[in-house]
Amino acid sequence: MFMKNVIAYVKGNATSILYMLASALLGLILLIWPMAATNLVFAIISAVCIIIGIVRLVQYFIWDDAKALNGYSMATGVFMIIAGILVYCARGVLVSLAPFVFGIILFVGGVMKLQGAFDLKRIGIGRWFVALLASMISILLGLIITLNPFAATMTLMRFVGVSLLVEAVQDAAYMVRYEKYKKNYFKNR
Repeated sequence: MFMKNVIAYVKGNATSILYMLASALLGLILLIWPMAATNLVFAIISAVCIIIGIVRLVQYFIWDDAKALNGYSMATGVFMIIAGILVYCARGVLVSLAPFVFGIILFVGGVMKLQGAFDLKRIGIGRWFVALLASMISILLGLIITLNPFAATMTLMRFVGVSLLVEAVQDAAYMVRYEKYKKNYFKNR
C-alpha cells in the first residue's frame, strides 16, 4: 500500500520532482565548479534543444496526416535546432547572462511559492507562514542575484549554486506539505 501511494505521488508530481532534483544537482555543481558548470549547462541545453528539434522533425515526417496537421512539429523542430545552435555558439555571452537568468528563475519560483503560501492560509492551515517565509527567501535571493551586487562572477555562481540548493530543499518540503494539506482539505469537504 505504501509503495502504491509513493508511486502515485511521484506520477502526479513528476514535473515538480524533476525540477527540484535538477535544481539541487545544478546548485551542487555550480557550488563546486562554477564556471565549468555554467559552460556545461549551456552545452547541455544546446544539445537538448537540438535533440528535441530532430525528434520533432522526424515525428512530422513519420506521423500520419491527422497527427501532423494537428501541430507545428516541423516548425517546432526547426526552431529548436536553430535555438540549440545559437545557444551553443553564444555560450560565452550566455555565461555572463546566467546569473540574471538564474535570478529570474528563483524570483519566479518564489512568487509561485508566495501564492502557495496564501493558498495554504486560504484553506486554514495554521503554519502557512512557513511557506510564506520560504517564498520571501526565494524572492530575496532571486532579486539579489538578478541585481548582481557581486564583482566576481565565480563568487556569484557559487551563490547561485547555494541559492538553487536552498530552493530545491524548500521545494521538497513545500511539495510534501502542500500535497498533504490539499489532500486533507478536499477529503474533508
